[in-house]
Amino acid sequence: MDLDEFNKYVVKFYHNNVLIDTQIVEYGGKATGPTEINSPTGKYFAGWDKDISCVKEDLIVNSVFNDLEFTVKFLDNDGNVISEQKILYGKKATEPKAPNIPDYEFIGWDKSFNNIKEDLEIKA
Repeated sequence: MDLDEFNKYVVKFYHNNVLIDTQIVEYGGKATGPTEINSPTGKYFAGWDKDISCVKEDLIVNSVFNDLEFTVKFLDNDGNVISEQKILYGKKATEPKAPNIPDYEFIGWDKSFNNIKEDLEIKA
């Protein structure tokens, strides 16, 4: 066995419990994780669960995902922000107190805020 083989380590990358890449990295070297990772709906790829910047042993590395978060702003009729909320993908925003405008009756909001999938501005 060549002495150089003792200074190399195997890094295995998994996504959804499926092996997607295997790399041989020299001691102290940097592994390069796959870049095309399909994120589950409502989540984004946040990286790997182990440090791959300085490999000193064999590693099993798993993809990590975080929830997408969106900003929902409720506006009055003049465009002033009544409420601003951070909402996770697919969740519902909390309806703020309706604006009180003399000589006007509040009849509702111009958009649904039950299933948030993007940043929204919702007007009274």
